[in-house]
Amino acid sequence: MDGKKTIKFFEFDSGSISGSNFEYDYECKAWSSLGLKTYKVVCSDGSYRIFDPPVLSFPLTMGLGDTFKHTSTCDEYDSAGNFLYSSNFTIHLTLEKEEVITVKAGTFNCLKFSGWELDEGVESNLDIWLARKIGEVFRKYSDGSGGLIEKRGLISFTNGHFTYCPDD
Repeated sequence: MDGKKTIKFFEFDSGSISGSNFEYDYECKAWSSLGLKTYKVVCSDGSYRIFDPPVLSFPLTMGLGDTFKHTSTCDEYDSAGNFLYSSNFTIHLTLEKEEVITVKAGTFNCLKFSGWELDEGVESNLDIWLARKIGEVFRKYSDGSGGLIEKRGLISFTNGHFTYCPDD
């Protein structure tokens, strides 16, 4: 993106890549001197979103209890590359604690972030778990009353030249 080398992070809404009717999206992210930035999100139907400026998803350094907030503009495009609309995107997170979490890809020592995200005018509560040298391993969205909207867990990852994909 704009001359930056990004890493592609896959997310599977169904939690599985088997079968032919699953939906997915992937995010193009890269580390900068400020932290981990999200440049683009691509959906399985070919539509995509570009952030300007790129969203600072996580600052490079934070201590327990520290909070950060980042605002960006998100441009939406259909699968043919036609511009659809722009919306504001804001993420506001606090580094809550260290926690062990188990997902399909394994068990990880993580930093847990909690806060909220404003996307296309909809505000959702957000919890994210990050593992060292892996990145995001679990994400949970909920509404204002604590009702679950969506959750995503890591099902496999590549570290160096090796891909770790546990058996079903």
